[in-house]
Amino acid sequence: MKAGGRTGFNQRFQTLAPAVDQAFDLPAVLAVSVGLGWTNLSPDQQDKVRSALYQYALSQGTTSPNNEAIAQARASGNLADVMNLQIQAQKQELEDKLKVLADILTSDQLKTYQQKQLDMIEMQTDAMRMFLPQATNAPAQ
Repeated sequence: MKAGGRTGFNQRFQTLAPAVDQAFDLPAVLAVSVGLGWTNLSPDQQDKVRSALYQYALSQGTTSPNNEAIAQARASGNLADVMNLQIQAQKQELEDKLKVLADILTSDQLKTYQQKQLDMIEMQTDAMRMFLPQATNAPAQ
């Protein structure tokens, strides 16, 4: 991953795929991530979603402007900024995943997935707010 910018996707994919397969039960992770709707997907859709999100995950670099901004906010001790940046990053990642899934899932399936993911982001946001000092416990944008 450190050589991400200097290597092509296929090379990174071939290098990382065996380690990812060994470290994670991706079918189980996907079933939990997609939620109850996973069982409503056809086997063909499940395979396509698995493949698309697998390739999406491996194509993401370990460093991004979001990660760097989050690290800077952490270093400065500004927890409200850390929270807001993490929420923005999660929402952007969701938008990216929706684009990847647009040709696989139906419109209703996409809406269900999007709402479930937004609900999870909101739940995480609420949990993070509990740890913010009261003065900075403002809603994330």
